[in-house]
Amino acid sequence: MKSLQHKCFMSLTAFVITLIGCMFLHMPVQAASHDITVNNGDSLSISVYLGDTGTFTPNISTISTDNLDGYSVDSLVWSYDYDTGNGYLSFNEISHSFTALQIGTTTFQICAYTPNDYSQSYPVFSAYVTVKSQVDMTNVTLSQNAYTTYLSPIYYEGSKKPVYSNNSSDFLIGINSSYIFGDSSSSDSYYGSYDNDLYTYSYTQNTKVQMSITLTDNQFHINLYPTGKITKSFTSVLTITLCDKTFQVPIRIIPLTISAQTCLLVKGKKTSFKVNNESTPIEWTSSNPKIATVNSKGVVKGKKYGSCIIIGKVGNGYVGCAVSVTTSKLKKVATYARYMGRHWKYSQAKRTQKGYYDCSALVWKAYKRYTSVRFGSSGYPGVALSEAKWCKSKKRMIKGGFRYKKVSQMYYRPGDLVFKSTNMKKKYQDIYHVEMITGYYCYGVSSSGEVYYDITWGARGAGYGALEGSLVGRPMK
Repeated sequence: MKSLQHKCFMSLTAFVITLIGCMFLHMPVQAASHDITVNNGDSLSISVYLGDTGTFTPNISTISTDNLDGYSVDSLVWSYDYDTGNGYLSFNEISHSFTALQIGTTTFQICAYTPNDYSQSYPVFSAYVTVKSQVDMTNVTLSQNAYTTYLSPIYYEGSKKPVYSNNSSDFLIGINSSYIFGDSSSSDSYYGSYDNDLYTYSYTQNTKVQMSITLTDNQFHINLYPTGKITKSFTSVLTITLCDKTFQVPIRIIPLTISAQTCLLVKGKKTSFKVNNESTPIEWTSSNPKIATVNSKGVVKGKKYGSCIIIGKVGNGYVGCAVSVTTSKLKKVATYARYMGRHWKYSQAKRTQKGYYDCSALVWKAYKRYTSVRFGSSGYPGVALSEAKWCKSKKRMIKGGFRYKKVSQMYYRPGDLVFKSTNMKKKYQDIYHVEMITGYYCYGVSSSGEVYYDITWGARGAGYGALEGSLVGRPMK
């Protein structure tokens, strides 16, 4: 058995070796010193690393004696003009030396004047030196050599094809470096630009997408937004040049789709939606699991009467569908109302005939076909006023009526009826129109996860509405 002293000696030795290794690991690279000889008329450009120093030495032998007006070279007045506010360099006016502090470009104008040139208008020596301060990029890499991003679709009722121009895609690509590029606590923080002292970028497929890039704290923040028609996946190659080191990152762009935007689901039944996620896992959630649940496989089950949004997250993209959980009869009523409103012809004169409808006839025909509700008229459809009065007599009116706050809360259900009045103070005096609510429609989900949705109607498009406080009836609970 090894002695306790031997164990302690071995532990101490390991600690010392580790400590020495860490000291070497964090020891800064020795800064270089640059002696820069400047000739009259020069326009020089030099690159230095952060921490490097440099000294300017004007070559006085390149000054023409014809311009000295009898003055000696030693009597000349020298000036070193540069932008003192950028903070990229510190400069000693006496020794004419600088130290590189931050990434950036500083241009010096070095001039000499004869003593009698009080306005310093006629230099006998003039030269420009541009100093580019940069980081040693040898071991600098990006966190990703390729990236896949997903475009969240926006649908409009009546069109099966989504658009993507209303949604951008945001993602990050990190920089693996001990130096903090775009330090947010200093002036070295850069925002969207194709060309600056720190980085430049370009990308292919620019007729389909545009990109803007900002850099903060070693993170490229990339905002990608479609500008053209997109129907399938494609790749845009992003080229970033950071401090003279160029990186190419293929960006795979996948436009998402979902098979439905609105769904009527009978309580206790199940359904699912098809998403073109190209085998990427989907993270499913329900905006209200008390109404409908969704499992990891995307199977939705109706739990309670009401409406909610089922959301699928694919990478950094989203899809969504509005689900209304209802009864079997009301599902048929709402579906038939939408069918009539989209396939039959509007005609008050022929409202009682098959293939024709007006607002109150549509309501009556839909309820008569699948339920026992006749609104007090079993032989033929009544009018909006008679249907409203029937709902009132049966205590089927919803307290508060139509409220946009309730729309946002998804309070209304398939089969609910909205009655429009010319006199909002005496709403039953002149009811001139009725529309059936048939569910909700999910236009889409933004790249930040915000859901856009609205009510669907029997004979109107999503987004149709009514005045605040309009009468709302619920013929069947």
